[in-house]
Amino acid sequence: MKTRKCVICTKVRGKRGCFRRDGELICPRCCAEIRGQECAGCPYYTQAERYEADRISKKSMPSETFTARIDPEIEEQVDQALIVLEKGDTVTAEFRLKSLLRDNPDLYITHYGMGAFYALKNELDQAQICLSRAVEIFPYFALAWYNLGIVYKEKSLLGQMVMAFRNAAKYGSPEEEFVKEARRLVRSFEQQLEETGGPTLDDYARGEKRFGDAFEEMKNGHYEEALAGFRETLELHPNNEQSYGNMGLCYAALGQRHKALEFFDKALEIAPDYEPASINRAMVERLEEGEKLPRKGVLEIQYYKDLQEKSARAKPTSKLRKMLGA
Repeated sequence: MKTRKCVICTKVRGKRGCFRRDGELICPRCCAEIRGQECAGCPYYTQAERYEADRISKKSMPSETFTARIDPEIEEQVDQALIVLEKGDTVTAEFRLKSLLRDNPDLYITHYGMGAFYALKNELDQAQICLSRAVEIFPYFALAWYNLGIVYKEKSLLGQMVMAFRNAAKYGSPEEEFVKEARRLVRSFEQQLEETGGPTLDDYARGEKRFGDAFEEMKNGHYEEALAGFRETLELHPNNEQSYGNMGLCYAALGQRHKALEFFDKALEIAPDYEPASINRAMVERLEEGEKLPRKGVLEIQYYKDLQEKSARAKPTSKLRKMLGA
């Protein structure tokens, strides 16, 4: 398909439907140059206004910096690199994007470009780092929030996925397809929680964060701190068998055999087929009271495995939005 040029400068590819020109495509540079009060209602105008308001409000706060800088020329180069990536030339795309990021580390768009690159290569941890940095620099970048939500979704960080998609919907235009999809995915997960008798979306997000922190404490051998975290998780999600099972592991590691068995039994009462609790219970049952459970052979569950598995089996199709303004 023939590339459509910007209707204003006619030099580079038009990527944005211009609010003032009945949706005709213009390039980012021309968009920035003609932007004014007549653009009220356009999502790019709204983002720019929010950025400017934040920038002004932070001038009197020297301890904080808001470093967002908009450079249409660099944005165009990032976009061209992503087009190259879309065509399958990953080597050239990677070289261009890394060069742009190296030379422009303060630009949110260069972090976004690298985040899109890593996501498309399924290097999700790196994608998360880059996209998170993009929205840290420019919090109103709705498309980056959407793509970050997709990354969280693929990593089964569903609470963080909801947060990212909500921000995509908050800062994006309601007419944008990715905004509609973000809302659909949030609602789909919300319905899933309702059907399984799970917590609310907000409680799920808080519980996931607290569970993850507690799990890290347990991995590091801080069992008392881990127990406190799993208790807080259960306040938000009372029937979370993983929390009960991991509490059983913590008590076993502390040499409290009786308490450990009690919590394994609670996990199995909620979910009789919960295999990790069955296996770990059998190991602990062979111990004497006061004898500590060795780490070898222990099965640990990091997240809300039941909901993740159901999400993986029935997750709606969703794609990373590769192109800027796609």
